[in-house]
Amino acid sequence: MGRLSAIVRELEPDWIIVQNVMDSGSLAALSQEPRVIHVIQDHRIFCPGRGKVLPDGAPCDEPQGPQCDRCFRDDGELDVARRDVRRELVRSRLDAFGDRARAVVLSEYMR
Repeated sequence: MGRLSAIVRELEPDWIIVQNVMDSGSLAALSQEPRVIHVIQDHRIFCPGRGKVLPDGAPCDEPQGPQCDRCFRDDGELDVARRDVRRELVRSRLDAFGDRARAVVLSEYMR
């Protein structure tokens, strides 16, 4: 993502507000930029399942991990493969987000 970082440096903005960036490479590049603020408006970046809602409708307050398996039906190999892909996507996004990223959430629920 060197090109993205180069564009940010070339433009020299005061701030860059980004939202719904799902590509891990772009997230990693943007998260390293000191002038980038991520707006988190939904759970897709960090929830592989039902948007932080458990199958019984109760809110989920646990971080992404093996416990997320309960949000996927066990309908055979296809669902297991889909679950594993979605969990890996979320893991790669969280890793790309890193510890330098700045984020704003739009509600107490999202926090």
